[in-house]
Amino acid sequence: MSKHLREDAIKIWNAAVDSVRARNLVKRWVHCDKHQITIGNNRYDASRFDRVIIVGAGKACTAMAQGLLDQLGDWRPSTGWINVPDGTQLALGSVHAHAARPAGINEPTAAGVKGTQQILGLVQSASPRDLCIVLISGGGSALLPAPCPSITLQDKLQVTQLL
Repeated sequence: MSKHLREDAIKIWNAAVDSVRARNLVKRWVHCDKHQITIGNNRYDASRFDRVIIVGAGKACTAMAQGLLDQLGDWRPSTGWINVPDGTQLALGSVHAHAARPAGINEPTAAGVKGTQQILGLVQSASPRDLCIVLISGGGSALLPAPCPSITLQDKLQVTQLL
């Protein structure tokens, strides 16, 4: 009997983990057809958009971007940049997954600053006919460092380490 209880417990555990996988969660909340895109309870008329810009950061951002791209299909051309921990980046076609910090070290880096500048540039290039979707998950704050000119990356890193 204990063998069956263990097997049942493992099945329950796996089902719970599968239900919160980032790719699947995004796919559950984003739907497209030729007339509109629905994100959660928000609907956007397809005729308003020529392109989708996808930006973001976080440990789950690669999987989130996969789910979004799965749902977008060929709805509109897309482009994007996401900052992720090293080792979590995958080839995502039109969305660049940038290794913005080493895995397991939740601190801002020069690579994160470079990636954040790319994200800011992409968002600043958006036109009123672009739909910009932002994906943020845990670790996003360290993956999106953008110190103001009077604060160096080293200053920001020191404050982060003190906290």
